[in-house]
Parts: sequence; structure tokens; C-alpha cells
Amino acid sequence: VILLAIPLNIMVNGVLTFFYNGLVALAWGSLLVRAAMLAALLIYMNEKKLRKIARPSMHDLLHLWRKGGQIGLQMTVRSGYFAILGILVAKLGSRELAAHSLLLNVSSFLFMIPMGFNMALAILVSQSQSSHQVKTVFQHSLLLSLGLTASISLILLTVANKVLHFFTTSSEVVHLAQGLILCLPVNMLCDSLQGSFSGVLRGQGKFAPPLFASFAGLWLVALPLALFCGSSVTNIWYTLTLGSLFSVICL
Repeated sequence: VILLAIPLNIMVNGVLTFFYNGLVALAWGSLLVRAAMLAALLIYMNEKKLRKIARPSMHDLLHLWRKGGQIGLQMTVRSGYFAILGILVAKLGSRELAAHSLLLNVSSFLFMIPMGFNMALAILVSQSQSSHQVKTVFQHSLLLSLGLTASISLILLTVANKVLHFFTTSSEVVHLAQGLILCLPVNMLCDSLQGSFSGVLRGQGKFAPPLFASFAGLWLVALPLALFCGSSVTNIWYTLTLGSLFSVICL
């Protein structure tokens, strides 16, 4: 459903922006595609006879809240940090903010890889019957994740100039972003390690350690360093790298 929604979103947004104001058209396009995704899932559930779902008990809801709430809080910790980071970069100037936003778009896209391994690994570990199976699943996932990260990092560094010019025609912004893009391979490596470690822990029902590791790395290390050493956007990204490394060490 998600894969089919991508070309649908592009098509709907393209049609609507042709007839209406850009921002309003994009908002309506996203709403229509979300509604189509919901309809597709409901149709699938109806075909698979999944409509009859048992009524959850209060104990089940509280258990789900405790576990799911920690995952949601970890995402809030990460997104909140990047929101504050954007404010800090904005104080440096418009070009710095543009370069930061450019790298953040690329980084967020690449972050989906370790995030996907995180989710898959948590499911596989939870279904494993022995510690040996857990170890095997973890090793295979870690090697695959690190291999993909290394390959993508190499490709990214090779075609960095073309990737940056795809987003902007400003040579000044591209020049600033080129100095930042060297941080991406290290950040991707940290995200891969953190994703694999977090997946194993969540698969074993341990949701708190990944949350505290993210909080410590981003809010107790990276953010104070950014406030103290944030005289340039490059320094701010270096502090993010140090914070990511600290999160991995905590796990």
C-alpha cells in the first residue's frame, strides 16, 4: 500500500498544483492519498476476513501504552532535538539554514534504512525461540545493515556534488553543504548500529534503554555542545555526530 501510494501522491499533487495554489493543493493531495491508503487497507482486511477483532481488555491497553509510549517518546526526543537544531542554525543565516535543511532531507531519507532494520529485527527477535537464534538474527541484520550503509555512503560521497545540485542551484549553499556531507557516513553508521541494538532490545521487550540512549546522546551531549560550540553549521553537525556516537556507546 505504501509503495503504491508514492506514485499516487506524486500524480495527485501534480494534478492539484496545476489547478490550485501550491500549499493548499499539496495539503489536499496528502489528505486524499491518506484516505486512499486507509480504504486500501480496509479492503484488504475485508478480503482476509480480519474485520472481527477481539475487544481489548484494559490490561492489554495499558500494556500497549507502556510499550508503545516509550517508542513514541523516543521519536519525540529525536524530532524535538532536530526542531531546536533548526532554530540554532537559523540564527546563523539563511544560507546556513538552507544547507542544513538540504542535508537533513538527505539524512532523513537515508535514516529509513536503519529504521526499517530496527523494526524487522525487533519482530524477528521476538519470534526467536532461543538465544542462539537471537544472536544469529542480530549478526545477519547487523552485517546487512552495515553493508548497505557503507555502500550508500560510498555512492553518496562519489556523487555528492550532483545530489546537492539536484536540490538547489545556489553555489554558496552547495559549498556549505559539501562541508557537511562528510558527517553523513558517520551518522549513518551510528544510526545502523543504534537501529540494530535497539531492535534486539525491543524484540526482548526492553523499550527503555533505546529511549534513554537517544535522550542522553541528543539532549545531554549533542544539544549542550551545539549551544556552546555552535558558531557555524559545520560545528553543529559535528556535535550531532558526537551525540550519535554517545547513544551507540550507551546501548
